[in-house]
Parts: sequence; structure tokens; C-alpha cells
Amino acid sequence: EKYCVPIVNSHITMALLRLRTPEEVNKACDLFSSLESNLSKSLPNRRSVSFSGIGHFGHKVLFVPVTDNLSLLQSINQRLETSFHSSGIFVSERHEKKEFKPHLTLAKLSRDRNQKKSRQQKKKHTEDRKSGNSPSRELKQLHPDNCTSPVDPFKIEVSELLLCAMSGKRESDGFYPILAS
Repeated sequence: EKYCVPIVNSHITMALLRLRTPEEVNKACDLFSSLESNLSKSLPNRRSVSFSGIGHFGHKVLFVPVTDNLSLLQSINQRLETSFHSSGIFVSERHEKKEFKPHLTLAKLSRDRNQKKSRQQKKKHTEDRKSGNSPSRELKQLHPDNCTSPVDPFKIEVSELLLCAMSGKRESDGFYPILAS
């Protein structure tokens, strides 16, 4: 359960930016606002996306992949990344090197924020592991095969594009901080 992503945080990441200064954040917000307006005008009124099955990224992230409207999402992704990149805003290498795979994240190992241990806890953990007395093993990988059943097909209506921050104070409902909409 500590690895599960709360439903309120469900989203499709269209581009991952590295904004290091307040100036970069302001520039990205301004550009996003103009892009969002243009994208909204060029998209169909009803933007539903279907999901089905289960997948993983390196056994660290479990997700449900998009099964239709891929061309729509790929078009949005390409327009966003191209615009940000040509404006001098750094688009994460993770998205540049790999094919864009729209998805909803179900669980990820990085959600275990309590992994920081004191020096004494680490020493005890190492001793227990060496002696074979480790009371519990830390989860190192997520396996889609261990899911009791594949995710049944479902559809979501995409209502808006948001520029969000991955860090900072969360919204009152637990969603990521919204920088521009």
C-alpha cells in the first residue's frame, strides 16, 4: 500500500521538464499558457482515453497503458516537448531517449519515503541480513505477474492540461502543485 499512487494524483505525464530557477518556471508557465490555449482549440471536444492491461518500467513503476487515442497524445507530447526545447527549456532526457508511453501509474518504489535509515538501523539491517535473520526484506522490484488480475478496460475523459510541479506543497486534495492551467 505504501507504494500505491493515490487516485487523486492520477494523471498522464505529457512532458517532464527540469526547471531549476524561478525565471525558468515563469518562462515555462508563460509558454505553457499560450500552448494550452492553442492545443485546446485544435483538439476534439470529447477527449476520452482508454486504458487496459498492466505494464512496468524497470520493475520500479507499475502502470496501466493507454490503449487508444495514442496519436492524439503523441501529437500533444511532440508539440509540448518541441516548443519547450526550442524555447531553451530543458526537457528531461528520460523522455528524449525513450519512446513516449502514455500511462496511469498505479505504484512506484520511489513512493516509500520512509527508506531513510539511521546509521545504527543500517548496521543492524546489514547484520541481520548476513546472519539470515532479516525479519522482512525490502521490496526491490514490482512485478506485474504478481497482480491478482489484469486491469479491466476503462475510459477517462481528459478535461484539461496542467503544468504541475513534482515538488513543493501539494494542493488541498493531495494533487501536485499547479503552476499553470
